[in-house]
Amino acid sequence: MNAIINLTWLKPVTTTLCCMLLFLASGCSTIHFTQSVSANDTQVEVSPLVAGVSVDTAQTAPVVMSQWHDSTLDGMIEISPPVNLYKKCEGKPWRRVTSKLTFTNGLVAAVVSGFVTAVAPIMEYINLYTPWTVEVTCEQEIAVNN
Repeated sequence: MNAIINLTWLKPVTTTLCCMLLFLASGCSTIHFTQSVSANDTQVEVSPLVAGVSVDTAQTAPVVMSQWHDSTLDGMIEISPPVNLYKKCEGKPWRRVTSKLTFTNGLVAAVVSGFVTAVAPIMEYINLYTPWTVEVTCEQEIAVNN
């Protein structure tokens, strides 16, 4: 008996698996900078005790502000200015700064790199534009001004 095996389905499945593997292997990068502030460094207004009953001070949730930070030549040269933590947190202490290369950042960098490579093939191995997402977490709630 001659059995004919139809393997036409194998090519799209292989292509899909390779694309998924490349997607998973592309990886994103994250760097965290943290600062702990002691209770003595922060100023808290405490209400006076009324009839011996203490009043708890309200804890506010930290505000997280996010922005893109741009670089060129494989990240060696920064295009955008450094993030001013004092200005972002309005003089209050910052709790955490996270610099990360997200999927969206990588997608934008890949599109720009593909366009540049199409125009100038000699630039194939150099990324002319690489955005990073920078998230700043302030210690106390502030008015958000982007």
